[in-house]
Amino acid sequence: MTKQEAFKIVYKELMCNPMYRGSYDARSMHTDFIYGIASVMENIAYYAGGSDKADEYNLISSTNISASKAVAEMFAKAEREHARQVQRDDEETTRFEMELDDYEDEEENDAFYYY
Repeated sequence: MTKQEAFKIVYKELMCNPMYRGSYDARSMHTDFIYGIASVMENIAYYAGGSDKADEYNLISSTNISASKAVAEMFAKAEREHARQVQRDDEETTRFEMELDDYEDEEENDAFYYY
């Protein structure tokens, strides 16, 4: 078995895992980690099939990395909006409780005057 054949086998096996194709959880993984994997995989692709194979891998991984980042940004935006909504709800609840307290105080005062 030649070196190139061995790299082809390794490349084929690693490409079965989405992480080695550049798909990853961008919310909880650091980008340096995935770029490190992409660099190693690009070298494996080069040894498996030359610059064309390396370019093909680079296109696949960069597309998947961008998609992973877009998903993470979408989740982050949704989380921020949810946090803002929770804060607005809390403020509204506090305002309602204060109005209710004022109303109860008025009822107590009214009751005092009626008796």
